Amino acid sequence: MSQDYAFGNLQGTTFSVTLDNADVSTAREITPSESGQKIYITSFCISAVTAGNYWLQDEDDTQVTGKFYLAANGGVVMNFPKETPLEVVAGAALEVKGSVSGNTSVTVTGYKA
Repeated sequence: MSQDYAFGNLQGTTFSVTLDNADVSTAREITPSESGQKIYITSFCISAVTAGNYWLQDEDDTQVTGKFYLAANGGVVMNFPKETPLEVVAGAALEVKGSVSGNTSVTVTGYKA
C-alpha cells in the first residue's frame, strides 16, 4: 500500500516492499528507480540463512549502508526518522547484495520524492 506523502518541500509516495531470494550474491533489485526521484529509506530489515556480509546499494553498486556481518540465521533492523532517512541517488534503483548465496529476506519502507 502506498500513499501520498509530504515532508517540508518534498512531495512523494510512501512504499513498503519485501524481497525474498535464494541468492543475493548477485545484487537483486528491491524497488525500481523513478525518473528524477530519490528513494528515501526510513526502515529496513535484512535476515539471512547463511552467515555473510549483506548491504543495501544502488544500481551503480554504490553502497547505501555499510556491510552487516550476519551470523547464520541472523538479521539486522534499522529505523531512521523521516527527517534524516537514508537516500539513494536520484533515478537509481535500490538493491540488496550479499557476499554469499543463501535464502535472504529484505523489507524496506520509505518514500520516493
